[in-house]
Amino acid sequence: MKKTLLFSVLVLCTLVCNAQKKKSFYYDGIEIHNVKGWTIAPSKDANVTTITFVLLPSQLQITKQGLPQNFNAARYLEKTVEQLMEMSVMAGRKDPKIKAVSDISDGYINSIPAKYVDITYSKDIVKRIYTFSMHDQLFIVQWTGEGKINKVSKVFDKILSTFTYNPERSPYGSLM
Repeated sequence: MKKTLLFSVLVLCTLVCNAQKKKSFYYDGIEIHNVKGWTIAPSKDANVTTITFVLLPSQLQITKQGLPQNFNAARYLEKTVEQLMEMSVMAGRKDPKIKAVSDISDGYINSIPAKYVDITYSKDIVKRIYTFSMHDQLFIVQWTGEGKINKVSKVFDKILSTFTYNPERSPYGSLM
């Protein structure tokens, strides 16, 4: 058990260290470029893949999961904003509070149509949440940073404009 845990930690540390030295990153079919200097932590749990990119004070998270039936991106974003509003109300005095929420808009991540919403918090913190589907997968892309929304979005647009998804085929699929 200890050997397996130690091996897992070693592999994760190697992935994180190698990602910091390279300009591109690939994991579970998701490829991103222009990430030199970012700390990257990928994880996969059952059918959900999460990749977190951190370069303080900025953070980008890409989540890939199976596409639910009758998925509606606008409705998903509305529910997410409602949950964030509830969390903001319940937060302590020192935690940032939501000041403004934009309307749900249409946008693109590397020419892939997506819906997104912008959230402005107190303490000059901004967040954008994108959602889109591709190859029967649901993608949720969230980024958070400090400053004006237009200035912060330029940092992430440089990375997200290189986003590609190439689903990996199972070598055992043809045997079934």
